[in-house]
Amino acid sequence: MFLPFRMPLPENHCNHIVKRVKMIDNDNKDSSSRVAVRVDRIKTTERMASMKVLIVPMFARATTSGPWSRALAISKALDDAGHEILMGVATDGNCDSPAGMATFQIPAPSPLGLPSFLSRNMLPALSKLGVVGKVRIKSFEEVLHFAGALDYRYICDSVEPIRKAIRRFSPDAIYSEVNISAILAARIEGVPVFGSSSYTTRKAYASAPKYASGVRRFISEFSLPPINSSLELFDWLERKFIPSTPSLEPVDDPNVVYCGFMKKPVDFDERQRKDLILVYMGNGSVSSKKLEKTLTEVFSDSDYSGYKVIVAGSKGKKRIGNIFFEKRAEFSRLFPRTKVFINHGGQNSMMDGISYCVPQIVFPSKAFERNFNAQSLERVGAGINLSAKGLNPDSLHEALSAIESNEAYYKDNARSLKEELISLGCTDTIIRTMLDVLDRA
Repeated sequence: MFLPFRMPLPENHCNHIVKRVKMIDNDNKDSSSRVAVRVDRIKTTERMASMKVLIVPMFARATTSGPWSRALAISKALDDAGHEILMGVATDGNCDSPAGMATFQIPAPSPLGLPSFLSRNMLPALSKLGVVGKVRIKSFEEVLHFAGALDYRYICDSVEPIRKAIRRFSPDAIYSEVNISAILAARIEGVPVFGSSSYTTRKAYASAPKYASGVRRFISEFSLPPINSSLELFDWLERKFIPSTPSLEPVDDPNVVYCGFMKKPVDFDERQRKDLILVYMGNGSVSSKKLEKTLTEVFSDSDYSGYKVIVAGSKGKKRIGNIFFEKRAEFSRLFPRTKVFINHGGQNSMMDGISYCVPQIVFPSKAFERNFNAQSLERVGAGINLSAKGLNPDSLHEALSAIESNEAYYKDNARSLKEELISLGCTDTIIRTMLDVLDRA
């Protein structure tokens, strides 16, 4: 078993930063001292006009587009603004780096910390059978445990390459897209760390400290501040950026910054004919067999014969009447024509639907954060939550009828949410906040 090398914190992790001149005699501030301080602040502002940021998304063997897509959005925004980026990647099946992106390799975790040869085919098989959607997960700590991110051996193996990248790249800041190894590495190396957050990733929402023993062991060996739950590591972030709005995720925390959409919505013509019903159920929310049976029974009804139903993310490509099962779908092309978006309640899916002002029908299965998203969306009148009734022909037909009879209500609420999310500044808010915090450091 690999034991981490104990390394003391460097005396000054950013020697290249111009140090501010201290006033030795506060009662006798001569003009030269004032000039020195002013000049130093100008130098600091100039330096921070361009940051070096190391970004590390969460990795998981399961198919999940959320963390990687958000990391890409932040990376692109920083790059477009003239900052230098280094992205951590892993061979987990989710990372797909754009050409020219500077990257470094981090090991991918193995589900439950099991040997790779046991876990390699486990998740795809469980997902195909719909077992994943039947497992009740109550906290983000359980998600990290299931992904293998809390395993002691994995923490050791993942923190080390991040620390090496920090020493080589000398970043001004680390950005953790819910990656705890990045937070630990940043703390050990003494580099400011920022990151994404949400209502449901907080310990105050739900936690499972029994799974954090590996994290606590690692923290103890490096003499870092003790924790009980691994979710307490997110309290080490300089700022916690929530890609949402207080209307959907009300959090009372002075270090929380709402940024709205991670990607600014594209302009589109709302007057386009709405002739599509779009379906995306993610990974394992419901078995493909049950989904196909439900959709076939509902959309064989003559009331929906005029709609083309697109089921994105299917295992194979096929057609049943007016239902088209597709492995991939170009959502930006489909959403302007979409009348209703049926989805699993993932953060990205929910935001996509809002950005195109599309009423949503959400079946979140037993995933805690998706249940919260579905409840929030229904609470603000932008969608219908099927968590209580389940996904079946009767519940889906009822939800479709409710939206049909009151479509303007759902669309207007989605439009209001969109405007609120845009007003929060998107990734510009993240960049501006990071610069402000670093400039004050």
